[in-house]
Parts: sequence; structure tokens; C-alpha cells
Amino acid sequence: MALSSGQPGVYALACDASGNLYAGGWFDTAGGVANTRGIAKGNGTAWSALGSRLAGSDPWVNALLFDTSGNLYASGRFASAGGVEDTQGIARWNPLTQQWSPLAEGVGGSNPQVEALAFDAIGDLQVGGRFSSVGFFISAIRIAKWSTATQQWSGLEGGGDASIAAWWDQTVSALADDGRGNLFAGGDFTTAGRVLSPFLARRGSPAPEVDPTVAPRVEGTVLVLSWPASQLGWEFQAQTIAPSAGLSTSWVPVPDSRTRTQMSVPINPAVPGVFYRLHAP
Repeated sequence: MALSSGQPGVYALACDASGNLYAGGWFDTAGGVANTRGIAKGNGTAWSALGSRLAGSDPWVNALLFDTSGNLYASGRFASAGGVEDTQGIARWNPLTQQWSPLAEGVGGSNPQVEALAFDAIGDLQVGGRFSSVGFFISAIRIAKWSTATQQWSGLEGGGDASIAAWWDQTVSALADDGRGNLFAGGDFTTAGRVLSPFLARRGSPAPEVDPTVAPRVEGTVLVLSWPASQLGWEFQAQTIAPSAGLSTSWVPVPDSRTRTQMSVPINPAVPGVFYRLHAP
């Protein structure tokens, strides 16, 4: 399963739920298979192509990331993926339909490229690289967000203040989201959001303007707890303790609570002291 030709290098790897390996980088072919320039799929014994090849002068892939539906996002420096319009720099591969598709109008600028991808707690895709706009001429300097719910681009909240202020050749090369509302960006930039932030910056969620509101109701033997959509992304936490002992500081996060606004909890009379709270990121 060798890569070949030119100056080969693999810059990104990702595995699907079936254990197939996807490789992205700067190479002409994978195992001599046609249309595997820059990106290929390996099943452990052989490589295969993802549709037709990436287009452009010396195209490469810098980042690969799967969403929860099994779609693969690929980004880097390429003119198009599979000949599909508006896939310059970033594209989405559907393994079921075996088709590439654009993220609306994609990214724009002078020879744009996308080098980093990260999902936030609610599944929106954050992208970083070297570009000046996204979608239909939406200003986004080096960093932007793709809403998987609305299928639309935006700059990060705060408009220009959220952008990476960089010279034309500076880039966001790495992104990490901690799932608690904080996005970390790394690269060769010098400022972020008009704040001196050489090479590394963090963008946190704004402080909540409202107190958490949890509405309980009982349905048979189940306690249903719900909260407003405006508090999506907050963390639901629990602790089990005897009521006479009082609350401690040992709260335990409830899995997947950041992606929903309702939790259903079985009522267990044998455990009388279970407490819940909604915690802002």
C-alpha cells in the first residue's frame, strides 16, 4: 500500500466506522491506482479512489475529519474535488453516494487553502487556513464556521473582531475545540480579535446572560428534564449524595448532554439523593 511519485508526503489520516483508512497529503498516486492524487482510501490490502482526482497545480490535502453521519470533510489546497464546482480548498465526501459535494460556495481569496478542521459541541465545523471569505462573499479572515444544521457559512461571532489579523501569507494551521465552548487556534499569525496573540489564541463563549432554567416533569417512572434552546451547548451534570449530607463540588457530566435540550432519567426509589444542574460552558 505504498504512495508514489514526486515529493510524497501524508499530512492527514482518518478512519471510518468500518476501519477503512483515508490518507490525504501531497502525492501523485496511492498504490498506482488512478485518481488517487492527494487523497485515497485503504482497506488494509489495497487503495481505492474517492471519485475522480483532485484538481489544481500540485494539489494536496492537509486535514481529514468525519462527522457523526459518516461524511468525510477534506481540506487543503486544491482547485476542486471530483470536478465539483465550489469545492476549492474544502469538500465533503459521502461514502454512501460516492460523491463529492461543496459547502455552499466554499472559501475564497487569493489561492485559498484550508489547513485545519474541528467540530464544536453541537456539531458545527470550524475551519482555519489562508482565506479571506466564505460562502457568498462573507468576510472571514483565516477562520470561519460551517453550520451543519443550516448548511451556511459565517464568520465567528463578533464579526471582524473574531478574525485572525494576519498578513496575506500567514495561516491558521491547527484548531482544537474542547467541547466546552473554547476554540484554540494555532498558526503563524500575530494577533487574533485585535489582541496580540502570537502563534496561539483561544476564543471562548460569551458569558451567559440568563440563569439556567430546567423544567421537570414526571412521565410514569421517568423524570423528564428540559431546558431552553438558547442553552443548547450547556452541560447537564449530576451527583448522588444523601440529602442530609448537602451538596458537594463533585458534579459528574451526563454524556451527550451538550447536544440536546432534554434528558430522561429513570426514577429509582432505592436512590433517593440524586441532584442535577445545568452548567454553562
